[in-house]
Amino acid sequence: MIIVEPSKQHQQWQAEVLKQHNGKVKWHCEIPKELRGIFFCNELLDAFPVQRLGWDADKNTWFEWGVASKGELFVWRRMENLPMQFGCEEDLSDGYVTVQSTRREAFWMEVSNALSQGRIMAFDYGLESDAFFVPPRKDGTLRAYYRHKVADDLFGHVGEQDLTSSVDFTAIRNAGESAGLKSEPMRTQEQFLMDIFEKTLIQPDRFPEWTAKRRRQFQTLIHPEHLGCQFQVLQQVRD
Repeated sequence: MIIVEPSKQHQQWQAEVLKQHNGKVKWHCEIPKELRGIFFCNELLDAFPVQRLGWDADKNTWFEWGVASKGELFVWRRMENLPMQFGCEEDLSDGYVTVQSTRREAFWMEVSNALSQGRIMAFDYGLESDAFFVPPRKDGTLRAYYRHKVADDLFGHVGEQDLTSSVDFTAIRNAGESAGLKSEPMRTQEQFLMDIFEKTLIQPDRFPEWTAKRRRQFQTLIHPEHLGCQFQVLQQVRD
C-alpha cells in the first residue's frame, strides 16, 4: 500500500498508527508517475482551497471575495472582477455566492493521468454543478465545523475549526473522463456499503467477524441522518 502524504510530520504519525503493518506500507510525497490498482481518498477533495465568488447583477460580472483584517478581526473584502460565466447567471440574485476550486480538478486530473490500470474512488460530500446555483444556496457551500458541529462564523475560532465546501462532482468527473477514465454511476455511501454488507452474508468466511463495535461503526457510516446519504461515492476506472 502507498500513502501519498506531503508532510513528513504526518508521515511519522501515520507510521506510528500503522506500525503493526511495518514493511507493507510506503509513503510518497507526490502522486507516483504511474499507478496500478486502487486510488482511494476519503474527505480529501473537500479540503482543497477554494475561491469564494460573488455575483454583481448590476455589472453582470463575478468577483472574488478575499480575506482582510480589520483591527483584530478577519473580514471579507471584495476583490477584482473575474472574466467568467457559469451559464445560469440570469436567474441569480445580486450578491449570490458560490465557490470553485480548480486545484481539486487539477489534482484529480493528475491522479487520472497516472492511473494505467485500476480505479480511483472518492468518498465525499458534494453536488452536481447545477445544484450550486439554486436559491437555498445563495450564500454558497463554504462552511465551518467547530467541535464536529456546524459553526456560523467562518472567521471564528481561527486555527481551531475546519473550513470546508461541497465538492463539484460534475467538474471532478469531467476531469477524469478527459483523461480517458470511464465513470461508474454515482452512489451514496449507504448504497455502496450495503452492497459490501450483502456480500459478507453470502460469504461470511471471507470477512472479519461482525463484532458489536464493528456493527456500531457500520451503522454510523450508513445511517441517513449521519453519513449514509451525506456522502457520495465517485468511481472511475481504466481497464
